[in-house]
Amino acid sequence: MKKNFFSALPEETIINTLSFLKANTLGRVAQTCQFFNRLANDKHLELDQLRQQRIKRELWGNLMVAARSNNLEEVKKILKKGIDPSKTNSYHLNRTPLLAAIEGRAYQTANYLWRKYTFDPNFKDKYGDSPISLLKKQLANPAFKDKEIKQIRALIKEMQEEKITQNKCLVC
Repeated sequence: MKKNFFSALPEETIINTLSFLKANTLGRVAQTCQFFNRLANDKHLELDQLRQQRIKRELWGNLMVAARSNNLEEVKKILKKGIDPSKTNSYHLNRTPLLAAIEGRAYQTANYLWRKYTFDPNFKDKYGDSPISLLKKQLANPAFKDKEIKQIRALIKEMQEEKITQNKCLVC
């Protein structure tokens, strides 16, 4: 039996590669290579599930960037796709979009996330930062402007009271 290049690769590498292909492309690949044909038709692979996981990871990354850069409209758009911002993942060092927003000084986005979703203000990421500890560090920084200091104090107060009021925006 003649071996091809792909048969020497670990199956999980090939499976991960196949998960990036669209159904019609996957069908064409399966027609041209017997080895890929076997993998593509394997009922246990669940390529669609792998594809969905990859899409969720991409959305999570986009959410983190949008939160950090205070792109509230993009944050809302991503959240409508079913991403839960209060969950963490090890891929992003247990950071949440709330922490990314605070780190990026995106207080309007941080306020939105805090009011809309349930977060533990003392939950620490891999670096030991929590939303409230990061806000306190920023409050101690003399380089911040008065408007930012006011927003930081309002968020700290809100988090310490753990009171969520839906009708008054703290940083608008």
